[in-house]
Amino acid sequence: MSRFERFGGSLVVVWALACAVAPLCGSGCGRRSSGPSGQPGFVAPTVSSDDELRQRLQGIADSGFAGSALGGLPEFIDKHANKKELMAEYKKLQAATTSDQIKTAAKAMLGKL
Repeated sequence: MSRFERFGGSLVVVWALACAVAPLCGSGCGRRSSGPSGQPGFVAPTVSSDDELRQRLQGIADSGFAGSALGGLPEFIDKHANKKELMAEYKKLQAATTSDQIKTAAKAMLGKL
């Protein structure tokens, strides 16, 4: 019995599995997600008034966590009368890495409203 005959059957099975699984490993590569959350139909949060901005910033200041709560803020700030000061504070908030820094930056933004 030759080596191929001895191992041929198992090599065919391994090769078939590799060919079947390989396309699955690459699925999704190079595709853009449908939204920031990667879920279809995701709508980025928006802010349309000073009151909504205050509520969002107060929540950030209370929790010390910004995350997705920052979504939509730059677009609103760009339209705001106090754009220059708010954008400077927003950049500080966005750069904050600790809970205390986030709370401080959010409170500073609240003070500019």
